[in-house]
Amino acid sequence: MQKCVLMFFLLLAPYMVYAQTDSVCCGDSVSEAWAEANKDRIEKMTRSEWLKLPTDGIRRAAYTRFTPEQRVQFWKDKLTDIAADDKLSEKEKSHVMKLYDFIDSHQGLFTGKQITPEQETEVNAFMAGWMQRAERLFRWSRQMGYSIAASGEEMVIKYEND
Repeated sequence: MQKCVLMFFLLLAPYMVYAQTDSVCCGDSVSEAWAEANKDRIEKMTRSEWLKLPTDGIRRAAYTRFTPEQRVQFWKDKLTDIAADDKLSEKEKSHVMKLYDFIDSHQGLFTGKQITPEQETEVNAFMAGWMQRAERLFRWSRQMGYSIAASGEEMVIKYEND
């Protein structure tokens, strides 16, 4: 269980950090300058547009400037796309939608404010259980779990022992 919790924070921390700050977090002045010059575009940006941005630094800088509503929609869009993937079984899709439901019912995590210790405990417990079930029931690799729950990028389908 500790491994799952540690993995969640190591892997999702960058996106949680982006969700908790509007300041420069990346130290990439070129990306930050791009984001500053494209504020209006970022305010309307969807996840599909975000995926087309040319570099990780620019994507991070854009995500940092998303509104809380954009951040929530970003993750809901990603999980909806994953749940529509024909490569996953119906049970796997249902499992992905449990994460969707968690995000939908915990939108306050994306406000940009520091989360409370209680929220951190709740997130840890949910994510540890969610990932353990995925590994046990579906043989998802850690890479696959990360690509679903902790990366804004496209999903990587990789099962253990593949």
